[in-house]
Amino acid sequence: MLADIEDSPVSSLPTWHATLMRWDKASIAIYLNLVLSTGMSDSFEEYIVDSGKVLLLNDKRLERIAFLSSPDETFHYMTSRSDLFFQNALESKYIMETIQSQDLIDVFGNTRFVAKTVQDFQTRLMTLGVETGEPLQMTVYKASEADEQYYSGIEESDDTNYVIALPRFIQGIKLMSWGQRLPVGDYTYNAYITLYIDPQGISDIQIPLMFSELRQGYQNSILSLDQAIEALTKLQSESFLPNAEDGSMDEIEIDHVVLEYAPIQINDECTTFDLIPVWSFYSNYADDDNRTVISLNAYSGEQVF
Repeated sequence: MLADIEDSPVSSLPTWHATLMRWDKASIAIYLNLVLSTGMSDSFEEYIVDSGKVLLLNDKRLERIAFLSSPDETFHYMTSRSDLFFQNALESKYIMETIQSQDLIDVFGNTRFVAKTVQDFQTRLMTLGVETGEPLQMTVYKASEADEQYYSGIEESDDTNYVIALPRFIQGIKLMSWGQRLPVGDYTYNAYITLYIDPQGISDIQIPLMFSELRQGYQNSILSLDQAIEALTKLQSESFLPNAEDGSMDEIEIDHVVLEYAPIQINDECTTFDLIPVWSFYSNYADDDNRTVISLNAYSGEQVF
């Protein structure tokens, strides 16, 4: 199997029972620290809305923080700068390039301000118990009238915006970043954090699946990578795997394998989740539009999705 493999030395893992963040004055005060370095004002007006609690920060600066009860957006920091960016992007005023994997190392070498901004933000997240890792990808937006040859160098300038996806981890094991559809018709939520950076710093932060409580469940031995591949091969031979037009998996090329936690919703209110370890086999991993995955329960080898 020719694929990038994110293996792990662990031989057993627990499940986790996770509760979506229930915002109160104490937790709101703590999470305000995430954006203090943006130079926001300490004064704000408080508004209560149906989907959660929204703080409007310094009306003159047009900064807002939304504390929500939605799994796909539990914390959202917004500024007038990001409003302008979204409007310009909607009107196709940028040329863009998405960078992933090893290419990100070279890009961060040319964008030291962006790299430091990301590192500082990750440090603040860690103090809140939110573990992140190396960026999954970065999309660079530059004004379309800019010289394309200069743009291809991915260097910092006054008209560049960076959208960065950060993966989440639970005690060193990645939380599945990309949402997936389950056999019963439901789907898992995207778990990655999105960070928007412009020449002035952070302009927008979006965090889904922010948990207020993680309770460890049962812990069992997990399949090794070789055993997981064996289980995948068995499913393939029995034609139990989807996504192939003729019912076989022969034409699907696996290019990324990772041991990760899949968040499975367990109540209708979308407030509680089971995090179960899975071996995920991705095809077109770097392609947001065509990425597919086969995930096997890391305990049993049974297909999860």
